[in-house]
Amino acid sequence: MNALRRNRMFMVMLITFCNGTVFAHEHKLKFPEDFRHASISIFEQPKRATYMMGIVRFPYDGDFLCSALGTVQVPAESWVSVEIEGQEGYERFVDALPSTGVNRLELRNATISTSLLVSLEKVESVRQLVLVNCHVIEVDANTLAGLPNLQNLSIRGRNSKEQWYGLMPWLLKCPAIQFWFGSRPMGATDLHNLSQHPAPVFLSTNLDKDAEKVLDALEKVPLLVGLELAISAEVSSAVLGRIANLRNVELVVLNEGLLNAEMVALLAQLPKLKVLRVQGSTQVGDFLSGGFPLTDIQELHLRGHWILACTSVSWTLACS
Repeated sequence: MNALRRNRMFMVMLITFCNGTVFAHEHKLKFPEDFRHASISIFEQPKRATYMMGIVRFPYDGDFLCSALGTVQVPAESWVSVEIEGQEGYERFVDALPSTGVNRLELRNATISTSLLVSLEKVESVRQLVLVNCHVIEVDANTLAGLPNLQNLSIRGRNSKEQWYGLMPWLLKCPAIQFWFGSRPMGATDLHNLSQHPAPVFLSTNLDKDAEKVLDALEKVPLLVGLELAISAEVSSAVLGRIANLRNVELVVLNEGLLNAEMVALLAQLPKLKVLRVQGSTQVGDFLSGGFPLTDIQELHLRGHWILACTSVSWTLACS
């Protein structure tokens, strides 16, 4: 089934549900009837990435279905997201969430406490957690078990540094997290905490004045398969060369820095690299001047332009 046909069917399914029709393949979710600051959206099912060993790609664009009030019917095959505003009574709402059926949970402007995380841990079906402008107060990880099925974590907006720091002891009890993303990239201290993490990891970080400390930590993450980088001009070639030690990386995203022949030669030392994305404020130099040693790469994305690499000759023709 092609993507256009699948999307049309998905939209018809949403419209039908909003009109109150019940399908044979549907299930019901029950929510409190007195909290009016939560909504339900429907997303397409996540798919396993074609690169990055074991990583699952989660969708970030969904369609609003209805408010999370009372009993709600949702398509059984859908990816269900509940978005909650941190208004009065949200803690009680989280505590009343069903243990199954909610796949994605988004908390906005909420205070994250030990008691809230205890309630959250009862929602065993959550695989994607998004925190937006949240405030973390002291969290006692010793009383928490973690979310065993959580795979995708996104921390956005204000206080992102505080959220990483305050939540890390709890996050380390969530052994399945693969995707670690924040509006503030992870620093060396955060990264060191992942040295014993058992799941494949995709994360974002900066290489700047603390580049050596960051690379020390990255080298200790055993299953680092995806890396999003912002590289400062102050980082020396010798320090930058340590990227070659990240032997399991399959995807590199350059958000800042310079793509030139030297960078291409460095990335060519990553034996498993399959995808290179160049975006953001990254400057693109004459990266083909020394030939193109990334002969095994499968995809190159240059500021939104996609090219499939087969041989160095095809690269020369495509980029000339």
